[in-house]
Amino acid sequence: MPRVLRNYQREDFSALLESLRAGEDYAEIENVLARPVQSLVDNEALTITSEEEWQRRRRTSMLDNRSYRYVVDQRSGIIHDKDCEMVKTIPDSAFDMIKTIDAESNICLKCRRDAYIRIAIGDDAKHLGIYRNFFKRAGASDGMIKELTLHNQAKLFMEEVNLLRLKVGEDRWKIEIDTDSKVTLYHNNYVVLADRSRYFNDGYHKQVIGGQNNFANAIGIINNYSWEKHLEAKEEKERETKVIYMQKWAEIMYSGKKGMHNRLLTYWIKIPKSPCSRGTGIDFCATFRV
Repeated sequence: MPRVLRNYQREDFSALLESLRAGEDYAEIENVLARPVQSLVDNEALTITSEEEWQRRRRTSMLDNRSYRYVVDQRSGIIHDKDCEMVKTIPDSAFDMIKTIDAESNICLKCRRDAYIRIAIGDDAKHLGIYRNFFKRAGASDGMIKELTLHNQAKLFMEEVNLLRLKVGEDRWKIEIDTDSKVTLYHNNYVVLADRSRYFNDGYHKQVIGGQNNFANAIGIINNYSWEKHLEAKEEKERETKVIYMQKWAEIMYSGKKGMHNRLLTYWIKIPKSPCSRGTGIDFCATFRV
């Protein structure tokens, strides 16, 4: 039902209408319309508003860009992981972002652990919490993670909640932790070619850690591993083994004991992890696996 206005008193606007019809009033109205409109805010205030809006939009755009992983507070130079709670305290005017960090970067103490992990996991940032929990269970310190991901530029891949795969240089590793935080270290299989280079084949083998089977010792092996150093160490061991063999051979030759030759040769072949060798007077070769 239509609403009815009650106690309504009609007002007469005929006088106002007659005045507007007058020519001089129309001329006055045209003069008013022709005047420039005065802004409610001065130019300086308008400029400030535009600058703040630009800074706000720039911040939002950079945070949405997954290639930008770290936030820089331009007031202090401190770098934060993009999900750090301290990012909210940075005003738009001091806000900036970068894509990567290095060992010399001034990282926030509250979020440096996440920052060290994020640099190594690429586009898998949505699982950053899983990596964080793995390192916590393994007993890894911030310094260990920094050494691994920033100094040695390791790439991390979480295969299972208890199994982390790593790629450092040419080599691939796996670290597995059990319920007691004990660590098992695996290294990729390979075949040594004639030119001393390696051919990587499928699979991994257990790597002897030495000492306690903990994360610190496992990371120490990975961080300090070098194929060149490894090859030099094996060749040195081979030279030492040859010297021992030749000494024993000389003892047998001068002892006159019959039958010792075959036993010595068998002893030589059974030496563990001995590289294939030639040129010692007798051809021999022991299979080995690194």
